[in-house]
Amino acid sequence: MAFGFGRRICPGSHVAISMLWLWAASFLATFSVSKAVDEDFTALEASVEYQSSIVTFRPVPFKCTIKPRSKALQKLIWSHLLAEA
Repeated sequence: MAFGFGRRICPGSHVAISMLWLWAASFLATFSVSKAVDEDFTALEASVEYQSSIVTFRPVPFKCTIKPRSKALQKLIWSHLLAEA
């Protein structure tokens, strides 16, 4: 992430980085992320290739399995989604 530097640094950069870390930590605490499986229940390996543009590199899209870590968290997620609908 680019926030500038010196006198022209973004004054909200510390807040943005903290919020990004908080989101990632909350996501990993709530969901279990694992390799995707095919029809034979064989784990699919994620690609280690990258796509490039003029300025950035990003991983090639890959499949994975994302599940709530518990039934209580699943209820919490659904209640939040239904409240926003």
